Amino acid sequence: MSSTDPEVIAAVDEIVEKRFALEVERDAVNRRFQAAIAEITKFHEEALRELTLLERQLDPAIWRAIDSNRATLIERGKRSFITMAAKFQLRDVPAKIEVLDKLGIMEAARNLGVVRQIANPPKGEWRFNQKKFLAWLGKNNELHGHFEQFIDHADGGESLTIQPNANYTVLHDSKRVSPPSISIKKS
Repeated sequence: MSSTDPEVIAAVDEIVEKRFALEVERDAVNRRFQAAIAEITKFHEEALRELTLLERQLDPAIWRAIDSNRATLIERGKRSFITMAAKFQLRDVPAKIEVLDKLGIMEAARNLGVVRQIANPPKGEWRFNQKKFLAWLGKNNELHGHFEQFIDHADGGESLTIQPNANYTVLHDSKRVSPPSISIKKS
């Protein structure tokens, strides 16, 4: 039997129960908050998906409008033009090989006995070198099939970048890419 006064034990228990009740309430508030964040995040992601879809639907229309009017929009020998709304820059994009699986390439290279040509010397083990691999692959095109499943070919072509241009003061200019300076006169 304890010699502690029962009233002291009751007082301590009462304080502890209040503390536990506060913890339960805090956890409930946190769960409601997390649920609200999840709902807002879901709504936000859906709104972003819809806007991205609308943007992607407009991109081909922009390309068609520029391609069909290229001769009048872009001065001969130039690759850019500017309007009041935007700066347009066309660039040639070379075809490119993208490495998808370095380990798979290294395994195929070991089987072919060409690791030395596509990797850096070991400090423990051979390390894949993408630059060496792509140069070697360009020279040894007959072995290309052994690595086909580990690489992806990105076709070359033309890219278009557009930069907003809210401060340009002419309707169209095929000779300038940047807005002309504006002289401020003293009164």
